[in-house]
Amino acid sequence: MSTADRLLPLLHLPGKDPRDFYSLGDIVANGQGLDGRVLNILAAVRSIAELKLFTTSDGRKGQRLEVKLFDDSVTSFSLVW
Repeated sequence: MSTADRLLPLLHLPGKDPRDFYSLGDIVANGQGLDGRVLNILAAVRSIAELKLFTTSDGRKGQRLEVKLFDDSVTSFSLVW
């Protein structure tokens, strides 16, 4: 599956005011209170790791991708899909 095909479902997320964004510092400070919410994040990508494939103990296949972000409040913030 191409990257564009994997990202296409994101177009259906609800839109938010582009001036209403969270810094990574805001997310670190208020992380538990933001659980389950759709957020605008203003940050830059520091790195994207290689896609890792794995098999769970019950035999299911999965994949994991780590993306590291940064902004003026946090030097490294990991997102894992």
